[in-house]
Amino acid sequence: MKILIPGFYILCSVGMGYFCTHYQIDKNMYEIISKISAILIVLIIFGAFIVGYINEIICGGIEYILYCFGLPRPSRLVLNNSFKRFSIVENLDLRQKLQLPELETIDNIKAAKGLAQAKQATEIDKYQEFYYQSVLARNLFFGHIFSSVLLTIVIGWSWILFLSILIIAALLCWQWWKMNLVYVKKIFVEYLK
Repeated sequence: MKILIPGFYILCSVGMGYFCTHYQIDKNMYEIISKISAILIVLIIFGAFIVGYINEIICGGIEYILYCFGLPRPSRLVLNNSFKRFSIVENLDLRQKLQLPELETIDNIKAAKGLAQAKQATEIDKYQEFYYQSVLARNLFFGHIFSSVLLTIVIGWSWILFLSILIIAALLCWQWWKMNLVYVKKIFVEYLK
């Protein structure tokens, strides 16, 4: 699902943009589509999988590059108690158990090592749903950005398009970060038990 849904999103966005700019479809096109509709459905699903898979690869790479350039990892935000909603009460105990400095700010590298250590020591299967939700939201976010660029090229620039792109992107980005933070917090809490 984390591959298919973003793939469909990208294909549908670009397809809608194409059909919005081409007002008239001739009758021959309808007849051809009706004759090959079963094959067309399989091709659309296959195309959505391929586009979604490529999107997954690109998203993972972009996320890694963002972390290398200093974007705070969710584990860093949780370990530093950056957000009250996602803070851990026994943060000092967690840092001691992970052998991290108790009072200084944790950087991305130490946070990644701490999360890897916590993952190895806990049973994370029950929290995988949060991970899959964050990956789906990430893939949708970047798929939305890619399809928005393509839509802007096909349809042209407008304020309504720009505002809708911005609002949807903000919602998807927030969901991605929120689910990442929930996943990481649950792993750390489980590690403390």
